[in-house]
Amino acid sequence: MVPSFSSAAPATTINPPAPPGPPSDQLRYDACITVDRPVTPEGEVGFRILAGGRTAVFLHQGPYAELHRTYESIYGSWLPTSGEELADAPCYEIYLNTPDNTAPADLRTEICIPLKVHRI
Repeated sequence: MVPSFSSAAPATTINPPAPPGPPSDQLRYDACITVDRPVTPEGEVGFRILAGGRTAVFLHQGPYAELHRTYESIYGSWLPTSGEELADAPCYEIYLNTPDNTAPADLRTEICIPLKVHRI
């Protein structure tokens, strides 16, 4: 039996790197919830702590189907000119509202890109 959880924290996904232009059946991600008590994972459910660190956060407003445009802007325009380097960690998304009660054009998603720490 899989326990049910509810969380007041926003839903999150971790997006491991995927090969360029993968077919949709090769896309993958980890769906995440915040828990406030010890959890014993079972089956395909696991436990993971997201490490802290420097993170660039971008706000995407609009349908989830258009998230790729924001990623293209981040990796194609912002990152190459920012002087920043990606950390060895996956990016993740934080969903600030849900399609259950929000129009697609008003959906708000934070795209979080872990960055290397600059040493002086």
